[in-house]
Amino acid sequence: MTEKIFDVKRPCRARKLGVTLIVAGLLAFYPILFLGGSGWGSSAGRENAALSYRGGVIIELQGNSWPVSLDARPVQGTDNQTRQDYKYKSIREGEDFHYVIAGLPQEAYDLELSFVEYAHTLPGGRVFNVYCNDVIPPGLTSVDLCAKAGKERAYQVTVPGVSAPGGILDLRFEAVKGLALIGHIRLSAPGEPDLEIKSGESRHWTYIPLRQGSSGQNVYEAVLGRFGSRFMINPVPQLLAWRQSPLGTWTDDLSEFVLAFRDEEGEIRCLPFTDRYPTFSSIDQQLSLTGITYVCQDPSLPFQAMVTLTAPFYPGDEKLSTAPFFYLDIDLSNPGGEEVRGEILLARAHKDNNTGGGSPRSLKGSRGYKYTTQYTYGQESHVNGESNSGCFEFWEALAVDEPARVNWHYDDIIATGWMWDPPAGYPQFRATPVYSFIPRGYSGFDAPFTLAADGLDTFTAVLACHSDEGVLEVRGEKANRFLYNQPNGPNLDSVDAVVDYALGSQRPSIDAKTTFFDGVLSESYLSPLPQAGRDLAACALQNFICNTWWVYDNWGQEWFSVWEGEPYMYHSSVDVEYTNAFFYLSFWPDLLKTLLQEWVTFEKELEQGKCLSHDMGVEHWANGMAYPHDMPVEENADYILLLYSMWKNSGDTAFIQGEFAHVLDYTRFIFACDTDGDGLPDINVDNTIDQGSRAVQHARNQTYLGVKALGAYRAASEMAGAQDSPDAEFIAACEERVGLINRTLEEKLWLGDHFAVCADPAVPQSEREAYSIYASNGLLYLLAAGLDPALTASNIDKFRQDLVSATSRTMRRYGSVHTSVNNENQWVSQNLWRDATGFWLGIPGWPGGQSDRLTRYWNLQYLYASRKNGGFWDVCAYNPGREERYGAMRGPFLPEYACDQSLGYYSRGVAFLSLTGAVGRLRLDSASDTLLYDPAYAGARVPVFACADWSAGDADARVPVLIFDASGNLQETLNPHLLPANLQRSSL
Repeated sequence: MTEKIFDVKRPCRARKLGVTLIVAGLLAFYPILFLGGSGWGSSAGRENAALSYRGGVIIELQGNSWPVSLDARPVQGTDNQTRQDYKYKSIREGEDFHYVIAGLPQEAYDLELSFVEYAHTLPGGRVFNVYCNDVIPPGLTSVDLCAKAGKERAYQVTVPGVSAPGGILDLRFEAVKGLALIGHIRLSAPGEPDLEIKSGESRHWTYIPLRQGSSGQNVYEAVLGRFGSRFMINPVPQLLAWRQSPLGTWTDDLSEFVLAFRDEEGEIRCLPFTDRYPTFSSIDQQLSLTGITYVCQDPSLPFQAMVTLTAPFYPGDEKLSTAPFFYLDIDLSNPGGEEVRGEILLARAHKDNNTGGGSPRSLKGSRGYKYTTQYTYGQESHVNGESNSGCFEFWEALAVDEPARVNWHYDDIIATGWMWDPPAGYPQFRATPVYSFIPRGYSGFDAPFTLAADGLDTFTAVLACHSDEGVLEVRGEKANRFLYNQPNGPNLDSVDAVVDYALGSQRPSIDAKTTFFDGVLSESYLSPLPQAGRDLAACALQNFICNTWWVYDNWGQEWFSVWEGEPYMYHSSVDVEYTNAFFYLSFWPDLLKTLLQEWVTFEKELEQGKCLSHDMGVEHWANGMAYPHDMPVEENADYILLLYSMWKNSGDTAFIQGEFAHVLDYTRFIFACDTDGDGLPDINVDNTIDQGSRAVQHARNQTYLGVKALGAYRAASEMAGAQDSPDAEFIAACEERVGLINRTLEEKLWLGDHFAVCADPAVPQSEREAYSIYASNGLLYLLAAGLDPALTASNIDKFRQDLVSATSRTMRRYGSVHTSVNNENQWVSQNLWRDATGFWLGIPGWPGGQSDRLTRYWNLQYLYASRKNGGFWDVCAYNPGREERYGAMRGPFLPEYACDQSLGYYSRGVAFLSLTGAVGRLRLDSASDTLLYDPAYAGARVPVFACADWSAGDADARVPVLIFDASGNLQETLNPHLLPANLQRSSL
C-alpha cells in the first residue's frame, strides 16, 4: 500500500554545522543550514561555524546498520507504478541509523520511502520512527509495518517537498521496539534525475560508475599494506579516488587525495586520485614488490614528476616490516634548457571534525602534524557517538623530510583557501552518488620548487599512524596491541616515534633493505619470468600483507594470523594458509611455526577423533571458528602437509617432534573417515572449494581429498620415522593406505585421459566424470619437499595426462574454472597452484605455456583494477550468455560485463611463490641435507629462498641462486655455502 503525506509547515531553528565539506565531484557553493534537533545526526556537542559545501552527491551512513537480502522472498503488493519489485529486494536495519545525503542540487525534494516487513508476523514486533533533518513527518511516527501492510507486503510512503537546506538531507531511522528498517529511498525534483538509494549498498559494496582513462594513462587500482599492522593505502585511479585506513581493508572509504603540481603560468595537473583538477595526460604506472610508481608528464607543464609510494618490507626484520608508515617520494625533473619554477599541493580529507582542542598537533621536531580519527568495521562511514558498530581511534600523521620547504595547512582545517582554485570544467561531474564520509575539512601543505635547466629535485613525505590500544580479541583477551608497540621489539610507542624512525638515521638501512627485497624476483634471481608475472607477484604480495595481523598481549604473548580477504575475513583458515605457505617457506618460516601451534588450540573432537577447525575467528575476533561448517578431513591433511613442508625446508626436526602428537591424532581421524575401504575419505568430506559444484565440494570418495590424504599419509609416515622412537605400526598403516589409494586411482578413478571428480554414485555421471584442475592439488608439497612423491610410476604418468586434459577442457579467457561441467567459476590462486604442480610433474611442454597463463591472470587483475574494483581478486565468475567459454564473443559485449569478481583484496595470490622453486623443479629436503634440481628452462636462474640468509650484511651473500647454461646444466651457484651439501640433478 502507498500512503501520501502532504507538506507540513513546522517551527524549527537553524543550526550551522561546524565543518567544511568539500568533496569530489564539485558542482556549486551552498550555504548549509540544519533544521531542528541538537545538530548533525542528533549528535550533541558539534561546534557552530560557517559552512560552505560544494559537491556531487555523497551518501554517508551513520550508526550501526546492516543489509538483509530479500531476493528469495515473495514480496506481495508490488506494481509497475511506484512500488516496483526492485525496491523490495533488500532492506537495511539497525537500532538507530542515518542516511546523510549531501550535495543535493535542489533545496526541496519529494521523498519516497519503501518498506517491507520480512521477520515479524504480528503487529508490535517492530516499531520505529523516521526523521527528516531531525523532524518526524506525519505518518512516520511509530511505524509498524505489520499493522500497516502485513508481513512480506510492499509498503510505501511519499512525502512531497521535503527541505534539503544547503543540499543536505539527514534521514534518521530510530527503533522504538525491535529494529528500524528501510528498503529503498527515492528523491525526486523537477528537472533532475531521480536519486535512488538501494539499501543493500554501502561503502563496502556499491555499483558505481567508472571513468575510462585516456590512451596515455596506464593506471589501475593497487593496494599497499604494512605487515601485521593493518595500515593500508589504496590508490583508486579508475574512480579518481583514494582509500586509506590505519585499521586496514574493510574500514576504509572512497575519498580524494590531492597531489597536484602547478607551474608559473598557473597550469595545474594532478595524479588521478581526485577530480578537482586535470590529470596528467601521460601516466605510466609501475609496480614493485613494495611499491607503486607513477611516471607523469604533460605538454602543459615544463617539468615531469615521478611519484613513488613505498611500503618497506624485509624478511625477518620486524621493525622495518611492521612500522606503520608509507613513504611518498616525489622526483621532479626539468628536461628543458631554462630554469622553471613550480609548486606542489598535497591535501587529504578529514573523516572526523578535528578542528578543536589543539588538534591537529605538531609532531616532535616540527616535521609535520598529527591528529586522531575513528575507524570502524561497520558499514557506517562516519562514527556517530550515539549509535555505532564500535570504533577504534588512531593517531594519523603527515610529515616531510625537509619541513623548511613546505607551508603547512592544518591550524584551522575549516579554512581551505590555500587549496588551488580548479580550472573551468573541474571538478568533474559524477552522475551517481558515492557512499563515503562527508569531508570535515582538509589538511596538507604546499611547497614551491625551482629546477635548473636539466635539473632534478626530490621531496619525501611520510604517511604514518599509530595506536597503542587493543585492536584484536584473542581467546577472549581484548588487550592485543599491534606488535610495533612492543617494548622489547620494534618499540614504536607513538606516531612521533614512527615518523622519527622513518625519517631518522635508520632511513638509509630501511631504503637499502627494501630495495634489495624489491629485486628478489628480478632477472638476476629468477628467470625466465614475464613482466605480467612480476606485476601479478607484486599485486598478490601486497594484498597478502594487507590481510596480516601481528599483535601481542599484556603478558608479551604474540599472535599472528591472516585474514582470507574481503568479505570473508576469517583468521588463518587452514586451507587458505595451505595455499599461502610458500610465502612463509620463502621469507618468514617462524611465522608458519606460529600458525601450526595456534591452530591446534582450536581443535575439535568428533566421533572419528580430533580434527582442526576451519579457521580461528573473524574480523577483529580470534576466539574460535566462525565459518558455518567444518572441513575436517581437508584441514587435518593440510596441517600434516604444512608441518611436513616446514620440516623439510628448515630441517628443524625438534619442532616436528614436539608437534607430532597432533599428527598422530589428525592422521587417525582421516583413517576413520574411509568407511568403505578404498582409501578415499567418504565422510567429513566437505572441502574448501565452496564456489565449486556440489560434486567438487561435497561428494564422497573425491579424487581431490583422496590424493590429499595420500600426501598426508606419506608425510606423516616420514615424520613418524624421524621420531626418537618411531612407531612402526603407525608407519605401516600410513604406507598401506598410500598403496591402497594408488590402486584406487588406477582401478576406480582413471577414465582414460583424466581422473574422475569422485566415485560417488549419488552424483550425476556428467559431474562425477568431469575434468577438474584439483586431482593433483594434494601432491605439490610432496613434489617440492619430498624425495618420493608416494605415487606409482603409472600414476605419475596419469597425473601428467590428467593435468593436461583438465587444463584444456576447463580453460577460459582468464584461466581455468574448477571443472568442465556445471561450473564457470575460476580461482586464480588454484590456477597458479596447478601451474606449479605441472612443472614438478615434469609435463613435456608445460613450461612453454607459463608465460601465456601468467598473462591471462594478470589481464584479469588489470581488467578488474582499471574498470571494476582492484586489489587481488581471486575469483572470476563467468556470466553464461555474455561470453563464449573460450575467447569468442556473443552479441553486444564488453569485457567488464563478461565476468563477475569475488573474494577481493585476497591473501591467496601468494600462491605465485610456488612457481619460484617450480622453475628449477627444486626438491628441498634440509632434514637429509639434500637439494635436487631439474631446470624447466635452459638458461634459467632459480633462487632458493628457503636457504637464504636474510641477516647477512653483504647483500650479495644473502640468497643462493642456481644458474643453468643453455643445455640445462648447472653452470654456477651463487652462495653455495647456504645450500645443502648434497646438491644434484634428478628428475621425477
